[in-house]
Amino acid sequence: MGRNLVWDPVPRPQPVIPKDDRITSNLASPEYLSKVYGLHAAIERELPLYDVDKLTSHHFCEGLYCRQFDLPAGGVAVGKMHGEESFFLLVKGRASFSTEDGMVTVEAPFMTTTTPGSKRVVYAHTDCTWLTFHPNPENHREIPKLEQRIIIPDPQPSLEGPTHKQLEKQI
Repeated sequence: MGRNLVWDPVPRPQPVIPKDDRITSNLASPEYLSKVYGLHAAIERELPLYDVDKLTSHHFCEGLYCRQFDLPAGGVAVGKMHGEESFFLLVKGRASFSTEDGMVTVEAPFMTTTTPGSKRVVYAHTDCTWLTFHPNPENHREIPKLEQRIIIPDPQPSLEGPTHKQLEKQI
């Protein structure tokens, strides 16, 4: 499993980039987003996709909201697009995730920041736990209300992506 994933060089349709005032120059390139959305479409067609919402738990304290994402070993998931900067921590496990420069493999403890407009594909080499932290000045506990502020909805049309056989060649 030590091999890095390589992006399929087949040209993909350009994604419909969500319109959102929170996204500025930090937005991932259309080429990168096309690859992420294409891979997401292929995963949905060919592999058992983990439901990010079912693997996410929510924690609160005064003025702060924490999203916890638990992905079992061997799992592949496509995260939600973030609308604000936040801390992104891997507190348990070893995982690979997509960046504009390719796949990066990290092991807990690992911390970085998520920039507005970022979206990742994640592969869990072992059972993994990720945390993100978000300001919650109104102390909302309603997840849809919080997500409306911190998550940018994906574009509706699904893009064509590589097939399972093409993915196997890349792994």
